[in-house]
Amino acid sequence: MKEGVDLESFKILNLVLQTVVPLGIKFNQQLYLYPGGNRLDRVAITFKKNDYVLLNKKLEEGDF
Repeated sequence: MKEGVDLESFKILNLVLQTVVPLGIKFNQQLYLYPGGNRLDRVAITFKKNDYVLLNKKLEEGDF
């Protein structure tokens, strides 16, 4: 979108947050803006390896 994040991207980010936060998994979120502006270019969500392994384990076991 010309003025920010498109709706599909927002839905994906929201799904990630709705899944990860209730499981108590720690993560970092980094926002990247377009140069010289205030529009969002992309969002990076990163996990420490142990948190990522725990997230996968909980999702595989249906522990949520």
